[in-house]
Amino acid sequence: MINKAKLLAYKRDRMAFRKEQWILEDGRKLEEALEDWQLKYIFEPLDSGNYNLFYLELPRKHAKTTTIAGEAIITEPLLGPPGQRIYLCAGDSDQASILLETAKGMIQRNPILRPSFKIHRKEISIPAVDTVAKVMSADADTAYGLGALGSRFYFVLDEFWNSQEDFWVAFYTATGAKSNWRGIIITTAGFDYNSICWKVREMCRKKISPRFYFFSAPGKLASWIPEEWVQMQRETLPPHLFQRFIENKWTAGEAAFLTREEIEKCKDSSLSPKLTCPVGRHFLGIDLGLRRDRTAAVITHKTSDFVEIDSIEVWEGTKDSPVLLADIEEYIHQASENFSGLKVIIDPWQAESIIQRIPSIERFTFTTANLEALSKNLYSLFHNGLIRFYPHSGLERELLSVNAKQTSYGWRIDHLSGGYSDIVMALGMSCLHSVKESPGSFYSVIIEPEEEPDWYKLESKLSLGRMFPRGRWGRISHRSE
Repeated sequence: MINKAKLLAYKRDRMAFRKEQWILEDGRKLEEALEDWQLKYIFEPLDSGNYNLFYLELPRKHAKTTTIAGEAIITEPLLGPPGQRIYLCAGDSDQASILLETAKGMIQRNPILRPSFKIHRKEISIPAVDTVAKVMSADADTAYGLGALGSRFYFVLDEFWNSQEDFWVAFYTATGAKSNWRGIIITTAGFDYNSICWKVREMCRKKISPRFYFFSAPGKLASWIPEEWVQMQRETLPPHLFQRFIENKWTAGEAAFLTREEIEKCKDSSLSPKLTCPVGRHFLGIDLGLRRDRTAAVITHKTSDFVEIDSIEVWEGTKDSPVLLADIEEYIHQASENFSGLKVIIDPWQAESIIQRIPSIERFTFTTANLEALSKNLYSLFHNGLIRFYPHSGLERELLSVNAKQTSYGWRIDHLSGGYSDIVMALGMSCLHSVKESPGSFYSVIIEPEEEPDWYKLESKLSLGRMFPRGRWGRISHRSE
C-alpha cells in the first residue's frame, strides 16, 4: 500500500503516479511505453486544472480504453477529493465490460495498489475515501439525477459518436450540481453531422467556454502501430471506414458495403449452379430464418486463385407457414452426398435440433468478433477480385443493398430496414471457412497476436485482412517495444 508521504507526493505530481503505478498488460510500467503526444495532448491538459470538459478524438489502437480506465478508475479515485462518484459510460454493455476488465487488470497486476481497491461486479471502490467508480452502458433513464451524489461529479463517455442526445443531456445538465465537475469524452471520429457528438465536438473546438478542451489527432500518432497493419486496414476496410477509424476523419453517412463495379468484376457468366462436385473441399454456410426472415444456404470452394460459389438455395417462410427444419436437414444430407469434403457452418439460433443430430456441423454465432471477421473477409474477396459467382439476381440485389454498419467497437454488414441480407450472411460464413481452411496459392493475413500490449488491444480476437495473390498462408505479428 502507498504510504501517506508518497500519496501526498503523487497528489502533487499525478504524472509520476501514472508512470510508476500503471502496470500495462505486457508487464511494463507506463513510463516505459509513454509517448510525447500522450503527455502533450492528454495528460498535461488533464493535470493543468484549467478545464472541466475534455473532448479527445483518437483513431483506433491509440489506447483509449487503457487511458480512461487508468485515469478515471484508478488515478482519480486515489488522488482526487474523497467522496467522489465517477461514472464511465460506454455505448453498450460489451464495451462497458471491457473498460471494467481493463481497470481490474491494472489493479490486480500492481500489489501496491491492490489493497486500496475493492472490486465489484460493475464498479470499483476505495472504501477509505468513500469513492466509487461505476461502469455503465448508455442508458439515459439511469443517468438522470446522478450529479446529486458524491462530493464531485465526474463522468467519462466512451465512443461518444455512438451516443444519443438525451444521454448527453442527462449528464451535462447534472454538472450544475457541482462546481468542480469533470467530464471526459473520448471517441473516434463519427459520421453524422447532425449527431450530438458533432455538436459537442464543435462546442469544444470553438471553445464556447474557456473551460472546454479539444484535441483531435490528425491521423496515426502512436508509434506502436505497425505500418503493415495500417496498410492492411486500407486494403480491407471500405474507404469511409478507413477514413474514420484509421485517419480519424469525419465522413458523411454510412456507405454501401460494395460498389457495383466491385460486384460486377466478380460475376462470371460462364459459371452456372452446380448440383454436384465430387472433388475438392466444400463449405456450406446456412443463415437460418424460419418465419420472418428467409433461410439461405451457400456452398463455396477455394481454387488456387479464387473462392468460387457453387450453389445458392433460399427458403422463405411466413408466420403461418414457416420454413421446416426437416427440409433444411434433408438439404444438408443431400449436399453432403453431392459435394465432396463438405463442411457445414450454421447459425445455431433455432438450429440446435439439427446440430444435435449432425454433430459435425460447426456453429457460427453472430458475435461482434465473428461478424467483423466475416465482413472483412467478404469485403477483401470482392474488393480484390478474388471471388467468382454465377449470375444470381438475389445475391446481386443483396450485395448492392447492404451497408457497412459502424458499431461502437467494430463494423459489420447490415441490411436496410425492410431489406434482406440472408444470402450475403450465408456466403460470408462459407467464404470465411473456405479461406481459412482450404490450401491454395493466396492467403488472408490473420491478425491474432498471442500477447497484446495494453496500448495495442484488438477489438476482435480474429480480424481477416487483405488477400495476396500467389502468396502463402501467413500472419502478421507485432513487436511490443
